[in-house]
Amino acid sequence: MTITGSIGAVSAKFDLTNTLKKMGVGVETINYGKNADIFSPLSKMTKEQRDVLDGLTEHVYKDFTAKVMMSRNLNDKEIDNVARGRVFSGLDANGLKLVDEFGGILKAYEMAKKESGIAGASNLIILPRQKSPFEVFSEMFENQGFDAFLSIDSLLSILTKSNNKNKIMAKSQPVYIN
Repeated sequence: MTITGSIGAVSAKFDLTNTLKKMGVGVETINYGKNADIFSPLSKMTKEQRDVLDGLTEHVYKDFTAKVMMSRNLNDKEIDNVARGRVFSGLDANGLKLVDEFGGILKAYEMAKKESGIAGASNLIILPRQKSPFEVFSEMFENQGFDAFLSIDSLLSILTKSNNKNKIMAKSQPVYIN
């Protein structure tokens, strides 16, 4: 069974102010511009910043749904029925015109080759998986005395690193055709 994520938009911000306060860490910042620290984890978001971020998220959502409507030939009612971050089984998504075909990475590879006009043999290169935003965030604080921010996921990633990167599962990888 597969799961298909629907059309949605999300914005998020880490707020470490309470955590740092509990750790006894004080932070002072200097900002140039009222929204310069809108994504800084070292400050709380103001109502005005929340409104700005809400407006940006709504803009992204409307732009995304408009593109899906056009590319999938959906009307307003159809897009409303599948949007707003709903999640569907692969079968349901197919019936709602959210997927083109069923298949895995190899099927996607063959379709991409055909769509781009690549004939004959070619190489499929699977790069190391992209890090999650939390892994990237955790690594920012490594060796900085902030070991409390390391996640279990980051620790597992560090413990399971090997020289053989081909053992990484392909379905979570960006794929490039060479």
